[in-house]
Amino acid sequence: MDQERHRALSHPTRARIVELVGEDGQTPRQLSEQLGQTLSFVSYHSSVLLRAGCLTGPDRVDDPGAPLDSGAPLRAVGDLDGASG
Repeated sequence: MDQERHRALSHPTRARIVELVGEDGQTPRQLSEQLGQTLSFVSYHSSVLLRAGCLTGPDRVDDPGAPLDSGAPLRAVGDLDGASG
């Protein structure tokens, strides 16, 4: 696993977010409710995970700093254990 992913996943909240979204996906609003945290808290940590390549989500290429769409699903990236072929 590369350093950026390792750093992102070392935070317990971010590790829990990846666990909750899985490959089926969850929206930031759903995560906020499940974690009992504010939407801005979840959006911040989800953005860190998106930048590290741990999650996939809405395309924010034009403005990577833009807030996440609370209704757009996030999904975990399949191979986070660092195994490579």
